[in-house]
Amino acid sequence: MLSNLLIILLYILAIYIVATNSSNLQKVATEPAPIVFFIIGMLIVFYSLFIGLRNFNKLNKKRSKMPEFANQCPDQWSKINNQCVNDFNIGGKCGSTNFDKYTKKQKCKWSKKCQSPWEGIDDIC
Repeated sequence: MLSNLLIILLYILAIYIVATNSSNLQKVATEPAPIVFFIIGMLIVFYSLFIGLRNFNKLNKKRSKMPEFANQCPDQWSKINNQCVNDFNIGGKCGSTNFDKYTKKQKCKWSKKCQSPWEGIDDIC
């Protein structure tokens, strides 16, 4: 953040120097100094944009992570009376289970053992 502020201040200083040294447009077009300041200024602007976009991408990566929410039951299972029930008999070798006191790692091991996919859980172990 401080480096970006310093770059902007240098850019403003360069514009000020160019503006005070040139009394008319013809003089600006013929002197090499304003062109050099213009090129330096543009490099500073592009560098600032690059740093800003890099920081923006880092921030977006942090924001785009999935929340720590995981389903209470395996995929396609329903919770009925504190029990996860395989209503549709989709995969799974195990029957109804109460997962209230299971840790995430225990849920993952259960998911692997019973061959029941569980989004956000079965990739932990």
